[in-house]
Amino acid sequence: MSENEEIIVHEEVVEESTEKSVSSFTTNISNFFSENKSNLIKWAAIPLAIIALVVVWRVWWLPQRNAEANTKLAKLHHFYKLDSMDVVLKGKSKVTSAPEIARSYWLTAKGKEAALMAATAYLKQGKYQEAIDFFDKCKSRDNTLRASILAGKASCYSELKEYKKAGSLYLQAAKIGDNEFTAMFYKKAGIHFEMSKEYGKAVKAYTALKTKYAGTGIQEISDIDRYIYKAKALNGDLEKN
Repeated sequence: MSENEEIIVHEEVVEESTEKSVSSFTTNISNFFSENKSNLIKWAAIPLAIIALVVVWRVWWLPQRNAEANTKLAKLHHFYKLDSMDVVLKGKSKVTSAPEIARSYWLTAKGKEAALMAATAYLKQGKYQEAIDFFDKCKSRDNTLRASILAGKASCYSELKEYKKAGSLYLQAAKIGDNEFTAMFYKKAGIHFEMSKEYGKAVKAYTALKTKYAGTGIQEISDIDRYIYKAKALNGDLEKN
């Protein structure tokens, strides 16, 4: 047999072997799918079912729940504006209380609004731990509102004489907003750091207020140098100089 004939025969053998391998692989795949068809369908159905549930939850269930919460919350606004905190917190005939709305509709935007209403009402009644619990349920993407929620919690901790926590929360509120509305929280943070004898933190809070809002003319900055001087003296910084 010539060399060329050997090459041709070899190529035919290789081609035949490749065809057999491909055929065998195809057959194995086909058999696998045939034998496991029901299981594969089940596994494929699981993520599809999850996606369907998420869509139903977001598009239908959650908006419906939010609308229900809004209807109940609307009845409370009248009493909240009248400062009738007992009704806000306990409800009355055909009026659901803010805490109950917050607990029942906690996943909705209106449920979180009810939590804020309940927290504020508890704060006004001097029930500070209850107020903190509901402030913790409040969520918002608005920075000014987030700052107000943190400041509300800080006020509760201040009343409970937990000045260190209050100072830290006021500082967080000041940094989140970082506008003239939240500027006052720097001073409140400094005052509470002084009360917890963290004078170095108080100096930093007062100095941040002075630095960030110099020239704005806001009331909180008018006497800030006096606060800085006092905190530095308490921290021993004046003696070092």
